[in-house]
Amino acid sequence: MVIRETLVRSDPFEARTAAALALEKMAPLIPQSLVAPIFGFLISREALGDRNPEVRKAMLNAAIAIVDLHGGEAVTSLMKMYEDYLGKSGPSSETADYIKEAVVIVSTSRLRKSILFTPAAVRSAGPPSRFCGPAHPAGGRSPRRCAEYAFGAGPVCSCGLSPSSSPGHVR
Repeated sequence: MVIRETLVRSDPFEARTAAALALEKMAPLIPQSLVAPIFGFLISREALGDRNPEVRKAMLNAAIAIVDLHGGEAVTSLMKMYEDYLGKSGPSSETADYIKEAVVIVSTSRLRKSILFTPAAVRSAGPPSRFCGPAHPAGGRSPRRCAEYAFGAGPVCSCGLSPSSSPGHVR
């Protein structure tokens, strides 16, 4: 039985987006004991796979903010949750694909920040000319791109140039 009023009702995605934005802004206040249940909601209740792209993006940003702040302490439980979701078999759907994509992004965001941009990792990559591509004013003919700029670690790359001050900066 179809209820006529439900056919003309618009999607209240704004409320779901607002909830995701609130979750992101509250990330510093979330106690460690709630990190796993929040990720249970984001993954199992399919918040990361919402049908609206704005909601998906906001939920992903909230998840990344929580992992950035609390991921170190909760890494074991979160990795188990990620592995369980990615390893489960079932019918493929667009929602499941969105969630899998988000889980991979979230699980690698902590790793990327903790490994790629440690001072030792940046030093081991060599001088700035090895970070930047051929069009970069700092020189270098390597096809590698500026790692810090490409991954959004900040407005200035390790060579000291910002994308706005250097039109040749390779992203």
